[in-house]
Amino acid sequence: MVRDWTRVETWRFFEPPNGGGNNDYAFVATRLFGSVQRTAPAYDLTAALQYVQFGGLPSDAVGPGPLGTGAVYYAHAGRSDSHQVYLRYANVRFKRLVPHTTIQVGRMPYASGGEAASANPKIEAVRAQRIAARVIGEFGWSIYQRAYDGVRVDTASRRWTATGFAFHPTQGGFEDDRHGTFFATQPTVRQYAQSALYSQMNNTDLAVARAGGVVKPAFAGHTLTFAYLENVLQF
Repeated sequence: MVRDWTRVETWRFFEPPNGGGNNDYAFVATRLFGSVQRTAPAYDLTAALQYVQFGGLPSDAVGPGPLGTGAVYYAHAGRSDSHQVYLRYANVRFKRLVPHTTIQVGRMPYASGGEAASANPKIEAVRAQRIAARVIGEFGWSIYQRAYDGVRVDTASRRWTATGFAFHPTQGGFEDDRHGTFFATQPTVRQYAQSALYSQMNNTDLAVARAGGVVKPAFAGHTLTFAYLENVLQF
């Protein structure tokens, strides 16, 4: 699969004090992703490369602090045309080594809260929008994103599933960075926990809707304008 994703961001980040940085700018970013996969009864293989190219990152959008994401990308790269090609994924998942268990090894995606799928579309919509990747994820809204090197084990019975992993995060959200290793387990009780969680989220959404969905601005007298255009091509 080949996918090309392009975004143009325009920022007007509040109003800095006199002598502050450039708060009004635009930049463009392109992300080209290519992958190959092989699926067999005993294993799955996945490999993917990704290329990122920026244009027009602002060198003076600081003061006080970074004025928008363009300033953060520039601070990490030190150049207006930040770019990189890197290994996005390379992993193998074994499906028959242990009964009712899969073992995945290599560089892979991961989003906490999204381990076990339900048969309810409403629950899946809430999970995707409100739960998945809230604690650990791929930094999906950033241009560079990140992946995880390590081992993941998923096991399931009729009523429950559990996930254990040992990961080393790679490819930081704003640059190619290295962090520590996480250890965690993610047990999931299928029906009861998911249904209760959906009800809670649904009631919260309903309360916001009844209130008109209006949130007071936290910075009275200042403005923040952020706009972007995206184009995605997939083959």
